[in-house]
Amino acid sequence: MTGDVEAVEKFVSDLTQGLPEGFYYHNWEHTLDVVEQAVLYAQEQRLPGDAILLLRTAALLHDSGFSRDYDGHEKASADIAKEVLPGFGYTQGDIESIVKMILATRWPQSPHTPLEETLCDADMDNLGRDDFFEKSADLRRELHAVCSLEYTDPQWHRVMFEMLESHSYFTLSARQRRDTGKIDNIQRWIKSLQVM
Repeated sequence: MTGDVEAVEKFVSDLTQGLPEGFYYHNWEHTLDVVEQAVLYAQEQRLPGDAILLLRTAALLHDSGFSRDYDGHEKASADIAKEVLPGFGYTQGDIESIVKMILATRWPQSPHTPLEETLCDADMDNLGRDDFFEKSADLRRELHAVCSLEYTDPQWHRVMFEMLESHSYFTLSARQRRDTGKIDNIQRWIKSLQVM
């Protein structure tokens, strides 16, 4: 692979820093978290170095489309990848692979390759972590600030419970690392539903 992933990181960082107020969840911190988890999972799966660089590039760009469109951000992110990656030295084949990884993260996720599965798992990594409740609150604040969507507590709890229940990790690495935590989070979420 010949692409300049460091230049992509700077491009996405600049783009993300330019997002309007209210991106409490889909921000540079989330992007870096997804990159970190994706690389970790890829290394655990012993994916080759070139594949990991493609994955890292896709992880950096996967939410870049929020700079253009909220609801259709995956397609917008794929469009940005097609536009900028030739200038960063990526081949057409590399770009096609990156675009497919980005589009696979659209909910409900639909990965078809190990790289797509890894990016999807990295994007939803926090469902099985201790910071899930904090990240859920950030997402709720973001939807209110950016999209003017207001949820009552019971509505939000149902939305997030349905997401937790319907989600499955694809890679063995993610299942081993996060399934137990996700089950714990589901149990905690059920308890919070019962007090409503």
